[in-house]
Amino acid sequence: MTANVSNINKTAMELQQTIELENAVHSRGFNSVSEFALQKIKDDILKDMQESLQILGIYEKKYGMNYQEFFEKFHQITQFELLEKEDDGMEWRAESEVLRINEKRLAKLL
Repeated sequence: MTANVSNINKTAMELQQTIELENAVHSRGFNSVSEFALQKIKDDILKDMQESLQILGIYEKKYGMNYQEFFEKFHQITQFELLEKEDDGMEWRAESEVLRINEKRLAKLL
């Protein structure tokens, strides 16, 4: 019987939390928790994309070209050591992929 009382108390607490969550979301101008969550995840994705664009901008400025040009001219670039170019190229490509993934995620949410 104490297990039943414990379950009832737990359910009551969860219901109270749900009500408080709904009230908090509504007080911030959202119609539902889902609408709030959707906006927050879009904001987070946009923030991640902005960070990726900043990182990509650093490489574009450093090499004076975009990644595709960098990839095509890799062996012609002589002002940087091979290891530095390889490291930069891997990081540049990885960050480009992060940006692409986030663009797809955001497009699915719009």
